Amino acid sequence: MYFYIIPPIYILVHLITFQIWSVWLSNASEEYRTNKKNHYRLLAMFLLGAAVPLLGCFLPEGRVQASLAAAGNIWLGIFFYLGGISLLLMMFVTLPMFAYRVLTLTGASKKHIFRLPVRNVDRIAHRILVFVTLAITIVLNIYGMVHAVDIKVHALDVSIDKPLMIDGEQKDSLKIVLIGDLHMSVNSRPQTMQRMVDLINEQDADLVVAAGDFLTSTYVGLKDPEPYAQILQGTEAAGAVLSRKTDESTKLHHRLIQDAGVCGADHSLK
Repeated sequence: MYFYIIPPIYILVHLITFQIWSVWLSNASEEYRTNKKNHYRLLAMFLLGAAVPLLGCFLPEGRVQASLAAAGNIWLGIFFYLGGISLLLMMFVTLPMFAYRVLTLTGASKKHIFRLPVRNVDRIAHRILVFVTLAITIVLNIYGMVHAVDIKVHALDVSIDKPLMIDGEQKDSLKIVLIGDLHMSVNSRPQTMQRMVDLINEQDADLVVAAGDFLTSTYVGLKDPEPYAQILQGTEAAGAVLSRKTDESTKLHHRLIQDAGVCGADHSLK
C-alpha cells in the first residue's frame, strides 16, 4: 500500500520545492527570469535527484542498484534540509512579504519600500533567501556527515538485586557493551566499523551484545562485506543476540555474524 502512496507524494514535494526555487530565482536574478532554459535546467535537476533514490529502491538488487541507493541517500540528506527550509521560509517570509505589499502599499507607494524601488527590494530579499537556505543546508549536511562517524561511548550503571554467577563463580559486577541498529548500508565505511571495535575493546568488557539490525537492507549493499567481518573478528568477549524477525534481513545478519566468527543466539534478551 505504502509503495503506491509514498512515491507520488515524494515527487510532489520535489515539484513544490522546484516551484519555490523558481520563484525565488526569478526575483533574485534577471538572467534566470528571462531565460527559460534556466527553468528547465532547475526542473531537470530536481527530477533527476528525485529519480535516483527511487531507482535505488525499486531496481533489482545488484551493484547498479547499490550505487544508485548510495547516491540517492546523499540526495535525500541534501533535499531533506533544502526542501524543508525552503517550505518554512516560503510560509513565514515570502508569503508575509507578499501579503504586506498587497495590504499596506497603495498608489505610488506600491513602487517603493523604504524609499527603494520594489523591484530592488525583491531582488535583495530573494537573494538573501537563496543564500540563507543554501548556507543552512550545507552546514547541516556537513555536520550530519561528521556526526555520523563520530562514535561515542555512553556509560550507564545499572543495579540488579540478583546474584551474578559466571562459570559457577559469584561475581560482584558484569561489564556489558551493547551495540545495536548499526544499519550498515551502501554508505557505510569499514573505517567507522574499525573505530567502533577499537572503542569496544577499550572498555575491557565481560560481554559484548550486538542487538541486531546490522544491515539496513541488503548484504550486497555493503559492496565488499569481507572487511566488515574481519573487523568484527577483532571484537573481544563478543556475543550476538539477534531480533525475532524472520525476514531476509535477519538471514543476512546471521551471515555477517557467522563470517565474523561471533557466536550468536537467535532470540531476544529476557
